[in-house]
Amino acid sequence: MNLMMKPALCIIAGLVQTSGASAALIAHWKFDENTGPIAANSANSSFNGTVAGGASWVPGPLGFGSALSFDGTDDQVETSFAPIAGGAARTVTAWIKYPNQPGASPDEFDAIFSYGNNTSTNRWTFRISDTASIVPYRLRLEVSGAGVYGDTNLNDDMWHHVAVVQNGGTLGTVQLYVDGVPQVLAYNGAGAGHAINTTVGTNTARIGASSHSTNYNFKGSIDDVRMYDEALTQAQIQAIMVPEPSASLLALAALGLAGRRRR
Repeated sequence: MNLMMKPALCIIAGLVQTSGASAALIAHWKFDENTGPIAANSANSSFNGTVAGGASWVPGPLGFGSALSFDGTDDQVETSFAPIAGGAARTVTAWIKYPNQPGASPDEFDAIFSYGNNTSTNRWTFRISDTASIVPYRLRLEVSGAGVYGDTNLNDDMWHHVAVVQNGGTLGTVQLYVDGVPQVLAYNGAGAGHAINTTVGTNTARIGASSHSTNYNFKGSIDDVRMYDEALTQAQIQAIMVPEPSASLLALAALGLAGRRRR
């Protein structure tokens, strides 16, 4: 094989993987604006986000453009998006950078993505775990009355890709991923049998906060938040961790393939 062709073919292969993962994409806040008060939802512009509380634009993980930094007090992205309800399958992914706080407790409950009424089984909050009843600094899905959390410490001030996959109506159907790796799970509250019956009402999706409490404001940086209306596989999650190729790379790939055809 022509060595000059290898990068082009790799790019195309990556595009094929990514397109498969995005088939069920229903919301995608890329945070690539790098300025201003609007965070566009590239999957549905009716649900663009409003950058509130003074959240600031910062560099994102390599290849993902800009991101937003949240102060843990009142910064958040507010949306009118009313996501998936009941116990239906869903996946939420994001890049996060959580500060190193040796010997300190997390800043309350640090929500990455949250929505739903704050009543038993109804609120759905993807967040960092706290010291109240579980091991801190771990990835967690909290459904009012119970939660599931992983085994990887995230307080290292490094970018990590995180994902929560729900494939049924109980916590026992949930899997968490950090950097594409499935987490060893533990439960608190009512445990794995706890029902998930999300009801939204006026408590629409927020990034970096939860509408039910100011104690859930995230301290750190968040980027590339996505929601899918199905349970993604590990391979699909790993595929969307790869940055989308730029227009210039796509052009180079096209030129390389055209040159190969001429031969």
